[in-house]
Amino acid sequence: MNHTARRHGLTLVELLAVIAIVAVLVAFLMPAVQSARELARRTQCANNLKQLSLAVLGFESSNGHLPAGAVTTLPLDPVNNCALQTGVQNVSSRAPWTVLILPFLEESARYNRFQLDRPFFGFWTDNGAAQSTPNDAAQKERCDRYVCPSSRRSNAWTAAAAINYYACQGGGPTPKCTGDSPGRAFFYNGLFFNNSTIRIASIRDGASNVIMLGETDYAPSPSWSGLWGGSWASSFRTAGTVAGSSCGGHSCSIPIGVCGTMNPINQPNIGDLSFTTTFGSSHPGGCSIALADGSIHFFSETIDLAAYRSLGVRNDGLPLGGWLP
Repeated sequence: MNHTARRHGLTLVELLAVIAIVAVLVAFLMPAVQSARELARRTQCANNLKQLSLAVLGFESSNGHLPAGAVTTLPLDPVNNCALQTGVQNVSSRAPWTVLILPFLEESARYNRFQLDRPFFGFWTDNGAAQSTPNDAAQKERCDRYVCPSSRRSNAWTAAAAINYYACQGGGPTPKCTGDSPGRAFFYNGLFFNNSTIRIASIRDGASNVIMLGETDYAPSPSWSGLWGGSWASSFRTAGTVAGSSCGGHSCSIPIGVCGTMNPINQPNIGDLSFTTTFGSSHPGGCSIALADGSIHFFSETIDLAAYRSLGVRNDGLPLGGWLP
């Protein structure tokens, strides 16, 4: 007697059940996968910051002082320096710290494309006389060493020279002075400001108690298609009263590329020009910070504000130890 073998397949109900089970498993796994990816991106970001901090310390070792927040042709003046007035935007601006450390990042070829004795723009499109200099093109070239892979702007403009790491210009509840907007905040009690030449040995609070570099997710969008385009190579915006500008009788100067520890980390909706007073990132819960000893820490956005502000100041005697990032 011949027996015909029966071939069993999945019924529609069984198939739908399998699909439902797979969907549930994927739903459970996706958060873990996303968390693992963010952890990898955060690790890469911390490594970027580590390399930048080592380059800054390499510059200090070779030159006897840290790089300036930005070099300008205007002398350091404790009374009038916050204005940085020249009458025309950016004409007095020279290289920022991000360009000065390039040889210590093994980026000598890129460094050599800049002319340090010529103007650098702060914002594009208000280049002023800097627009016709050779530095304009070099400033717009993307440099991935300054881009955090988690940042919302890391892939938003593939040709734009985004930046996610700023040097610390100081800190406290109140800046030394501002321009015509509270966001145009200048600090001079940190490590990086106009024509600064701070030595690590001169940090009375100790290098492990002072912020050197930190993440920013507030830098102006460098789309090159309109006003307020920034760059990883942007210098300070130096400008006095400009005919036709909104500044009126006040200064349009802005310390670009540096930030003060004034507002809490990751503080949302803080208004115009918040990048001068607010460190932050696209990482959940905080941002990465490099201290002056080269160590990297993840600072929680809930860190005590007074302790955080004092960490931006080089010689206030605080904190003396025991702070928790």
